[in-house]
Amino acid sequence: MKKSMRLYHMIHFVNTKTFFNLSDLMEKFNISRRTALRDIQEMEILGVPIYSEAGKHGGYRIIRERNLTKIDLTNEESNALIFALTSISNMNSLPFSTTYEDIFHKIYTNSTTEQRDSIDFFKNKVKYHHIHVNKSEFDVTPFIQVMAKKKWLHIIYADTKMNGLYFIIGFLFKNGLWYMVIINESMNCTKILNAEKINGLQEITEMKEIPKITMDNFQKYMFRPDNKIKIEIHCQERGLNMLKNHLWDSVTISRISDNMYLFETYVNEKDLNFISSLLSKMGKHIKVVSPAPLIQKITNELEEVLAMYQNS
Repeated sequence: MKKSMRLYHMIHFVNTKTFFNLSDLMEKFNISRRTALRDIQEMEILGVPIYSEAGKHGGYRIIRERNLTKIDLTNEESNALIFALTSISNMNSLPFSTTYEDIFHKIYTNSTTEQRDSIDFFKNKVKYHHIHVNKSEFDVTPFIQVMAKKKWLHIIYADTKMNGLYFIIGFLFKNGLWYMVIINESMNCTKILNAEKINGLQEITEMKEIPKITMDNFQKYMFRPDNKIKIEIHCQERGLNMLKNHLWDSVTISRISDNMYLFETYVNEKDLNFISSLLSKMGKHIKVVSPAPLIQKITNELEEVLAMYQNS
């Protein structure tokens, strides 16, 4: 192995260690003690923050407060990352007090000259269209930090303490709002909460098993109280995309023919008026097949619209 390649792999190797000694490097890279000492000096010259500890059990440690090395990105990877960041550039705030400009600046300043030229060319070449909503300055960071502790919680939501214990599965961001996905311990079902309405999270000290439900499958376990009504909708791809643009508690999508889908979800009975207004705006791109009360509400709305034009 060439020296330059060995040093490259060695930097990544020591980055995974809290402590290492010469024998670790000698065994890992099949080198002599003298070569290992020279390589450590070379890594220090390259900016790796290494300090030595003397004594019988001495060795080397990494100063963790500093970055060890830049991330090696190809030109395509760099461009892909910039395009991804551009898609979130209109968000008022990101978790962990980070802004799009901060991240972009760090990537740009640590890129090669060729990569900077490419970034300069593609910057502002793509604009993402977003539906403008009233966005708050809500900071979801504390909730994400609680999730990282992997603890079961008591949750105070809308000034009321929820019954039972809950575990945070993850977060959704939709139309300018953050939502927390949780699972109830006793019922083994998931819920979606508006994160801005969460007043408090109280960790419990007792160790409990961590649920295996993830953000990829949580909708299969959504809580369905008795007052929830199942909605079935037939739609083609355009209508399906319109439906997906909204946040539903639980969704099942199945293909019923080459160009037709069945969209199934559950809603609260008290929300039928809102749902009928929402679905009626999708026009000919969807067709509600059940329940009958929702079909009637949509029919009434469309008849009112038709009457406006017939009487004009």
